Amino acid sequence: MAAPSDLRATLASLAPGTALREGLERILRGRTGALIVVGHDRQIDALSTGGFALDVPFTATGLRELAKMDGAI
Repeated sequence: MAAPSDLRATLASLAPGTALREGLERILRGRTGALIVVGHDRQIDALSTGGFALDVPFTATGLRELAKMDGAI
């Protein structure tokens, strides 16, 4: 289980007004849905295969566009 400070940081990133929250709301409004994994560790690596690295600045619009194309982020 995550440490309380990790949980607080994750919840803070989802707070209204943040880019991540705006991106999630765009996905919901578009009614496309998406599977989004927030975080990265060995367990996540073991569960996921394929894909490609995204080395670009995060934007809410970019998250929505990626969800339209792929559905799993």
